[in-house]
Amino acid sequence: MQPSGRGDGAVGADLPQVLQPDPNPVEAIRLDLPPNGISFGGLEKEVLLRAIQQCGWNQSMAARDLGMSRKTLIYRMQKYNLLRRAPMTAVRDRSNVVEMSARSTGC
Repeated sequence: MQPSGRGDGAVGADLPQVLQPDPNPVEAIRLDLPPNGISFGGLEKEVLLRAIQQCGWNQSMAARDLGMSRKTLIYRMQKYNLLRRAPMTAVRDRSNVVEMSARSTGC
């Protein structure tokens, strides 16, 4: 089929299933509020943490999954002090004394 030149483009239904937007993203989240209420900041922090962990700490992917810019994601990560901590590893020195050291790893 040739383009008509009228600006007809692919619409959601024309895309493969994997690329189609979720029609009800809010319904995918099941949330029962406790009787005493909930801290919205705590909820936001938990959603951010789960998204970045699910994406292997890839900020660009997590931001895309959350529908925000990478800059906004980084701002919110800093706001809630969500920093990737380096795993602790044992380091042996010449005197055979073992100490703990944080390894530097990048995303």
